[in-house]
Amino acid sequence: GVPSLIAGLFVGFLAGYGAYRVSNDKRDVKLSLFTAFFLATIMGVRYKRSKKIMPAGLVAGLR
Repeated sequence: GVPSLIAGLFVGFLAGYGAYRVSNDKRDVKLSLFTAFFLATIMGVRYKRSKKIMPAGLVAGLR
């Protein structure tokens, strides 16, 4: 749905901007770590509620 699309674009933007910042300074990983933690947390909560593995959640966990 639309909320999922907006959330996906937002997290994608944060991940891309975090990667840009890391490419300029290898020690500037705070935004990238926050984005990965946030996405893994959201997918973990969704997994706990539904007990179904989602491909996006699997990728977030592996990341």
